[in-house]
Amino acid sequence: MRAVVCSSAVAALMGCTSAPVMPPDVPTDPPTTQTPLPTGGTSGPTDFPLDTGFGGPSDQEPDHWLHVDEVGYWNLGPSGGPWDSFAGEITLTEILDELDTEEGPDCLVTYSWSGVALTPHSCTVCDDVFQVTFIEVSGDSSSCTNPDLPPTMTGNVWHLGYESSTGTIYQNVGFTGVWVPWYTANEGGPDRLDVTYSRSWPIYVETTE
Repeated sequence: MRAVVCSSAVAALMGCTSAPVMPPDVPTDPPTTQTPLPTGGTSGPTDFPLDTGFGGPSDQEPDHWLHVDEVGYWNLGPSGGPWDSFAGEITLTEILDELDTEEGPDCLVTYSWSGVALTPHSCTVCDDVFQVTFIEVSGDSSSCTNPDLPPTMTGNVWHLGYESSTGTIYQNVGFTGVWVPWYTANEGGPDRLDVTYSRSWPIYVETTE
């Protein structure tokens, strides 16, 4: 038996198969309204069909739903801009199907993240682009099943770009030049962005005889 989850990054590059299905409501934290999967990168529409397994029959009803929420911030510098760096933290919460009020979330981990200005870059809509390093500072990411966990191994980074007009942070998926909407960013002050991410992943179970 194998659980199959299709990540935004993988779907953006390869695609997965199935007709879209809607997640059930989560009765308690995180919020019951989930942000849909991103619909495109900066170079045009990108489809995110759902994964139903590897070569198996189509399964329109997932066995479980993984609800992922991330809340964090960027403190940008220098004060007043133009910005060439940031530092902050982001906390990731995972809930499988619904919250266990006694045990808490299935995964709860906090990362520090820091960015340095990246030039040149290929994000045509971004005002600022950073090379971002993540460090796990609390919790245990090994308990998480989110297919798009931040990279924390030495030398692993993301490229993230901020577009102020829409309050969107894009990720350069796999360093391919395909920039996909990743986080929502709201100005929390003159040199601060409050960053959020919310997804519901369908989880399909593949069985073998």
